[in-house]
Amino acid sequence: MSFRTKAAFSCLWLLMLVACAAPPIVSGGELRNETGSTISRVRGVFQPTERTVYSNQILPGRALKLGFSPREIQNRSVDLTWIGGDGREHKTTLGMPPIPPHLENQPLWVIYSVHPDGTATVRMQPAVE
Repeated sequence: MSFRTKAAFSCLWLLMLVACAAPPIVSGGELRNETGSTISRVRGVFQPTERTVYSNQILPGRALKLGFSPREIQNRSVDLTWIGGDGREHKTTLGMPPIPPHLENQPLWVIYSVHPDGTATVRMQPAVE
C-alpha cells in the first residue's frame, strides 16, 4: 500500500471514529450562589427545551441542585434571572461550554455560578453522584 493510500485510509478511519463518538451525557448540575449575599427569585429557562427551574432564594455559598436523569445534552443555552443582594434584577444568557477533551466519554455535571458583580458563568465537570 502506498503512503498516499495509507494516509487516506487513516483519515477516513479517524473521521469514522469522530462521527461515531458518543455525545456528552449530562447527569445533573447545580446553580451556585457565589455572591456573598442571598439571591432571590432565581429562574433558569433552558433553550430549546424550555425546561424551567426556579428557587425563591439561594443562600450565599449554597447551590440549587439541578437533578435529572442522565441524558444526552439537549439544551444549548439557559436564560438566567435573579435578584441580587442589592435588590437589582440581573439577566443573562449562557451557552453550553465546549467539552474539554479530558472530560469526553464520561458523565458530566453542568455548573452555573452567579458572581458578586452580577455576572454568571458556566462550566462542565465530571459528574458528582
